[in-house]
Amino acid sequence: MNRPIIPAENPDLIAFVEKNRRRFLTKWLFSTALTTILAAACFGLATRAYGLLVAILLALTLILLPFLLCGGIEWVTDKGFTGTVTRMDFSVRLEMHGNTGNITVKNTAGHKRLVRSGAGQANYCRITLRTDEEDFKTLTLRLPGDSESFPLKEGDRIVKYRGLPYPAILGCKTPLCPICGFMDADGKGTCRACDSSLIVLSEDPFLHD
Repeated sequence: MNRPIIPAENPDLIAFVEKNRRRFLTKWLFSTALTTILAAACFGLATRAYGLLVAILLALTLILLPFLLCGGIEWVTDKGFTGTVTRMDFSVRLEMHGNTGNITVKNTAGHKRLVRSGAGQANYCRITLRTDEEDFKTLTLRLPGDSESFPLKEGDRIVKYRGLPYPAILGCKTPLCPICGFMDADGKGTCRACDSSLIVLSEDPFLHD
């Protein structure tokens, strides 16, 4: 299956993905080494206490646990694709910032809810897409601004690159920053918020294996 690759004109984005890949592998291998030592040390005790089969299952759990905790499933399932937006659902979520602060009560639509000070609202968009392979995928994006300024709309073609949080929009004059999602209204070559290079696609990119 062909997958889109990050353009060579965006070396900083390529370096960003590679850095995150190395960070994941380092954390995973280091954590796996520690849990493997722990599993080996406890294997004999677990065998005597619970039997061989249970001891093997516990050892495998300890060995596989770091992969899950380090975000292994997300890393494996994050595949690049090209697709068409079929639906967009906007929502506002309350985001908590830490566990400290004063508790206040807010009354929304007749329902009281507890809100910790320091919490703020954030806009999200859940995008449903039909890929070129006729599959359906969803992306949930946190919007740096409000939904009215979001340049994506139903029917747009997008390219999702492996390892980049935000997709590139085909033919969009106000591209999303692939790192922070900031909408560059000036169409410059770099993001005004984080200085990352932007991916501007005027036509379908060449897909590579």
